[in-house]
This record gives sequence, C-alpha cells and structure tokens, in this order.
Amino acid sequence: MKEFFSLGLGLAIVLSAGLACAASDQGSPSGFQPAPIHVYRAQGDVRVSEHGGGSRQLSSGQVIRQGTTVTTAANSKAVLMLANGSSISLMPESSLVINEFQQVGNFDVRGSVMSEGKSAVPGEVVPMSAIAVEPSYSKTRIFLREGTMYVSVLKLRKKSYFYTATPVGVGEVLGTNWRQRSVSNPANNTASAQIAMQRGRMRFRPLSSRNNPNKPFVINNYEQYSINGRFANRQAFDSAFNMFSNGFAADMEIADLQMDMSISEDPIRDQEFDNDFAANLPPEASEQTNLVGEPLPPNHDTNIDTDPFFTGDQGIGNVGTLGAGAGGGGGGGGSGGDEPTPTPTPARPAS
Repeated sequence: MKEFFSLGLGLAIVLSAGLACAASDQGSPSGFQPAPIHVYRAQGDVRVSEHGGGSRQLSSGQVIRQGTTVTTAANSKAVLMLANGSSISLMPESSLVINEFQQVGNFDVRGSVMSEGKSAVPGEVVPMSAIAVEPSYSKTRIFLREGTMYVSVLKLRKKSYFYTATPVGVGEVLGTNWRQRSVSNPANNTASAQIAMQRGRMRFRPLSSRNNPNKPFVINNYEQYSINGRFANRQAFDSAFNMFSNGFAADMEIADLQMDMSISEDPIRDQEFDNDFAANLPPEASEQTNLVGEPLPPNHDTNIDTDPFFTGDQGIGNVGTLGAGAGGGGGGGGSGGDEPTPTPTPARPAS
C-alpha cells in the first residue's frame, strides 16, 4: 500500500453566506428545477426521511426528490434511477443524503416496476441503457454518510456537475462508474472513505484548511484510494457531518480546528472489481428503465450557469495532474471538455 502523505491540518467548518444548504424545491431562473428520482428496487427495510422530518418506508416504484435521506437496514438494498440517466445502488446499512438533484427540462424515469407491472409505457420512450450522454443539463450533490454505494453516471454536459461527498472530502465526477464507502466512529472522532473507479475518473478534494490546503487529486480507471481522518474533538467531527448533510458549495471555507489525515492508494483486482460492480449494480436496472421527456426549447442553455466546486484550482496535486477545462475520460464533469453530441431527446408520452 503506497501512502502519499500524512499531515496535521488546522480544521473548522465555516459556512459562508453563499453556502447552498439543502436545495429548495423551487425552480431557478436558470431553468433548473427539482427532478424525479425513481426507486427501481427497495429490498428489505429501506426508509426515506425529509430534511428535518420523520422517516417512512420506501417501496419499489415510488418517487423521491432532493432534500431527502435514504437509509438501508441490515440485509436491505435500494437501487435509485435519476432522470439524468444516473443510477445508484445503496448497499445494506448505508445512509445517503441527496442534497441536490435538479435538471433543465421536464424529464421522467419509468419502467416495468414503475408502471405497476406493465411491460411498457405508452408513447415514444428511450431505455436508459441506450443513452450515452445525459439528455439535459443537471446538477447533483450527494453525501454518503455511512456504508457503501455503487454509482453509474452518464457522460455529463459541459455545464452540468455531479459531486459526491464523504465525511472526509468531496469528489467531482469526471467519469462513469465507481464504488464509494464511508465509515465513521463518533466515539473516537474518526472517519474514512474509500473510492474505487471502475471506469472514468474522479477529482477528489480532501478536507483542508486555508493555511494548509490539501490539493485535489485524480482517481483513474481501476484505482482505489483510502482517505482516513481523525478529528481533534467531537465538535469538529459533528461540524463536518453537518456541513455535508446540509449541503456544500464552492465558497465554503475551512479553518481553525485540528484534524489529522492520510491518503493512500490500495491495490485492486480489475476482473474481481468488474464482477463485484455488475453484481451490485445490475445492468437490467438501466435496461428495464425508460427515460421520457419533453423536447428542450431552442436556446435553452443561454442562461445556464452552474457553480463548480473546484473554481480557481490550477491543476491537481499529490497524485495526478488535470489542467483547467480538461474533460474526463468517459465523462465530462462540472469542468468537463467540449459539449458532447446531444442525445436525441425522448418524447413524453401523451397523458
């Protein structure tokens, strides 16, 4: 196991005025609006809670949106299908916060499970498995508080972003498939994350301070990294969790309290990882799920403006380099490359 660095960081979470907490359910002037997330499968005890509210049982075929937390008990799983073509498989004893999921246009996700047993949805539809590029611009921020998830993301448009948080840092998705694990122990104020990329790349920014920043690094195909942190006290531990649970934005500032962190590369077996990924995020989820939507209006992207998390970074430190504006292999994240060739927009079936 190769360790890149281990250092003490001055750390406290300072939430600036521009911090976007759990995103509002109101459409924005830029054309973004909350988009649906369909539960392709809920197996066992799967629950969903609104921010600040109680929890309820989650069942296959239901729809959730941003501002919710999905939790799985022992021997329980959930597969979520997002209207931008992304899919998330949440494993047993896991907790996922969906801080933000918004999209330009009016799209929906439907399939045999969502149609109460019907094998098809009336009208013209496009199976998710046939789509290579997301159908419209989207903004996604999620936080895996605890447990394991497998995620597949379509190639993102240039002005879209997909950020995935852990208790010890945030990843910008520049590729398509990855496994993510989060482990925390409030008793000794420790937290850790493990990111394994199957295809594509992720740019990961560990927690840092203004005086001693941890520069982002890139995780490439079939690479796996562990990020381990020990907070100085329970207050610092809770501050980090609260920040990621309530939302995180490009202008957050971190300073003052103490934290130790180490980052290391772990070995990974390609074929075993491929088999593991296929078993836990089954291909039939996208094959049996249809994406339907209304055609986008002309010049719909004129006022699109997103707030990339890594604004101002001039290259990447520690592990790899990725110049500003470079596209990810197999995906174009928030700072992705040229605009991809648009995927034909599926038509919404008549009601």
